[in-house]
Amino acid sequence: MRVKALLRQIWFWRVLSVLCAASFAVFIFSNSWQTGEISGGRSSRALEICEQVFSWFGLRCPITEYGIRKTAHFLEFFALGILLSLCLRSFTASWPVRLFGAGLFGLAVPVADEFIQSFISGRGSLVSDVVLDFSGAASGILVTNLVLFCIARGRSRRRT
Repeated sequence: MRVKALLRQIWFWRVLSVLCAASFAVFIFSNSWQTGEISGGRSSRALEICEQVFSWFGLRCPITEYGIRKTAHFLEFFALGILLSLCLRSFTASWPVRLFGAGLFGLAVPVADEFIQSFISGRGSLVSDVVLDFSGAASGILVTNLVLFCIARGRSRRRT
């Protein structure tokens, strides 16, 4: 009976992690489906919020709308990298497979994202955006796997 419950729990976490990673990829793609005008408006609003926050402290916001867009891209792909790492962790204990698999998906999503943008009015497809997005995903993958490695190492030291 305990084995059956354990298998159910493993499958629950696998399905949940796949759904989270896939849903986040769909969120990324939904941002790409927006026209350049809508996307620019969202970036302008984010810049206004940044300027308001900095003004509370009597400071000038040091970032431009371009910087806001690129930072948002990096951070959303950083989050995707985390989700991909956790997803693959639920399927395999092999570190190389986790890193390579998450990296492969972490590259496929930005390539598809830029491909989608090439068909949207007011948007463009840039190789530099693929590099930035993949850098965000790779950073999320590396940070997550480093944290998981440290946790596993700490657990093994406590057992001895």
